[in-house]
Amino acid sequence: PMCTEGLVALCLILEADSTLQMIDASEQAGVPVEYCSASKSALGALLTGNLPTPDCIVTSSHPCDSIVSSYQSLEYLSRVPTFRLDTPYWDDNRALDYYAGEIRSLIAFLEDNFKRKLDWDRLREVLAEVNKTNEYIMELNEMFRARPSPGSVLSTILAWVSRVVGLGTPEITEVSRRLHQVTRKKLEAGKGAVKKEKVRVIWFDVPVAYYPLLIWMEETFGAVIVTDVVSYMNTPPIDLASEKTMVRGLAASYMNLAMARQFHGPVEFYERDLTKICDEYGGDCFIFAGHVGCKHSAASIRILKDYMKKIGMPILILSCDIFDRRVTHEDQLKAQIEEFFISNRLV
Repeated sequence: PMCTEGLVALCLILEADSTLQMIDASEQAGVPVEYCSASKSALGALLTGNLPTPDCIVTSSHPCDSIVSSYQSLEYLSRVPTFRLDTPYWDDNRALDYYAGEIRSLIAFLEDNFKRKLDWDRLREVLAEVNKTNEYIMELNEMFRARPSPGSVLSTILAWVSRVVGLGTPEITEVSRRLHQVTRKKLEAGKGAVKKEKVRVIWFDVPVAYYPLLIWMEETFGAVIVTDVVSYMNTPPIDLASEKTMVRGLAASYMNLAMARQFHGPVEFYERDLTKICDEYGGDCFIFAGHVGCKHSAASIRILKDYMKKIGMPILILSCDIFDRRVTHEDQLKAQIEEFFISNRLV
């Protein structure tokens, strides 16, 4: 399995210019510039031969229009069988039953295309690792509520990227365990992620990937991002007792993944997590990354501003492309953040 969006994140870490080349190849082929750059990069990777031609494609109807539309193009370009998990609008028991049915249909699709049956015992082993990894990361999230925070979102973002490329493997479980262990030691010793925590920041959506803004904020202002929408997890453990419970547990797990959890249905889902995060993490301010390709998050800005006004929390709205550094320069982002901190007397 290969997650094309995960490939984009890895490319940015290894060689940032390669992502720009894939974005350009995609736009030159006629892909709309309004797409999320992660989607454009995935299409560009296939067009330039940097993505192997798949045997089949599995995608979903959430969390955004770019995903839904770009995977239609991936299907057209690759000419391979494609399965779309249809995510229900609500998150009640009826919706969960429906999505569990979609998981079963996916299993049948994969069995038919690969000419092999699912090994349920092997699945149970994999899901046991998934449960361990999710538990470690959720406990990390809880520890970040402490003052000072013993860690920052940077570590859980790395754990999230690792989950994308290898969830269910002992290696990823071990990565999460070590992050948990280091953070727990700091928490018990009363140490923070920085020498002196001055500002607790709540961040919305994915941190800017091509500049180490999070590290710069920590080193320059003592500003620690204690939570964000991607690393914030609230995933129920998967019951391994039977085939039925494993399928239903998978359905609940995927409906509670980052972004999918907040944006597969009504805006109340987003408000639910926003309220919980602001109540529990003791943030001094809120920074909205403003990824230009993220239409659903842009649509929530008015709600976000109104809520921040209601609770009296300063908010900064940035405008950038989290994967494409050409949209907003690093110096512009730093200047806006510095002015925001100073004008609100946070530093």
